[in-house]
Amino acid sequence: MKVVIAPDKFKGTLTSDAVSEVICRAINEIAPENVVCKKFAIADGGDGSLAVLQGNMPIIGCTAHDALGRERKCRYAMADDYALIESAEVIGLAHFTEDELAPLTASSYGLGEVIADAVAKEARRVDIALGGVATCDCGVGMLRALGVEFKDKDNKAITPAITSHKELYSIDISEFTSRYSDITFRAICDVRNPLLGTNGAAMVYAPQKGATSENIIQIEAFAEHLTKIVEGNSHTVAGSGAAGGLGWAIVEFLGAEIVSGADYIAEKCGLEEAIAEADLVITGEGRFDSQTEQGKAVSHVLALCERYAKPYIIYCGDTLLQQPHLYALTYSHTKEEALSNAESLLYSIVCQTIEPYLLK
Repeated sequence: MKVVIAPDKFKGTLTSDAVSEVICRAINEIAPENVVCKKFAIADGGDGSLAVLQGNMPIIGCTAHDALGRERKCRYAMADDYALIESAEVIGLAHFTEDELAPLTASSYGLGEVIADAVAKEARRVDIALGGVATCDCGVGMLRALGVEFKDKDNKAITPAITSHKELYSIDISEFTSRYSDITFRAICDVRNPLLGTNGAAMVYAPQKGATSENIIQIEAFAEHLTKIVEGNSHTVAGSGAAGGLGWAIVEFLGAEIVSGADYIAEKCGLEEAIAEADLVITGEGRFDSQTEQGKAVSHVLALCERYAKPYIIYCGDTLLQQPHLYALTYSHTKEEALSNAESLLYSIVCQTIEPYLLK
């Protein structure tokens, strides 16, 4: 029996590789001898994407600023003229405690610093994994670090602020263009949200970054003001609302194409072929909810299961959903217990539930 194990990370507790290892260990403990497990690490552009997508590329270290302006050591992968950068590595939400979250002032400037570092090291093709960031600035900080100038009505350079967005009158990209016009950018992203509206960056993602109801209104107004200044339609592109609006900035100013991280990974590691040949597929993530269906990595695995009519199991840390073949740690434990004992609880729930699937 061939079992494909392809989970995303359990955010804040277990990496994708660690989840796969726990599930495989549990299967080996109780499975018949003829069960063969094949493990795949997957990601959706957020935390852990660099580790999943890096392959054999060397890791480059640099210094940049996190979303609160503090210097930190960052990493990206680079081979020849190609660089792969994970946004969450630089300005990730996971770097902050709940008390530190600052959705109105957190900046993506550090991401621009890392992009600039890669280009200075002769990168000419740059992929940027989006997701898991602490910012809601629509990529303005990143653009400033790359030479874009934001100006007031008197044509003086300013640092745009979400709380005083009406001071921003024009955007000058001349210096940016002279530096980066020959660079090819792509955004790796598995959410489909646009920048604006009820399914946009502010409404869907800002609350995760500490935004109040009033903050959400301010962030939405800021984003809308930016789109009016540039007069483009990139804000309607699927994925433009990713990473606090970084998706919009990368498409609008860097000319990037948004590509599916799940598709990218599946093609790179042969996941689709493995699922096509599998007898059972196991996937999962930290929280399985309605956002999973917005193009996250797990949804891609499930779509492949449907395409090839393969049975599947979903293991997750937490969920509010009830559906067949879905098992959550919080079905029988508190969120606190699930977070502090994720590895042992996941091992236990797999041992308790997997046997009937292996006997089919």
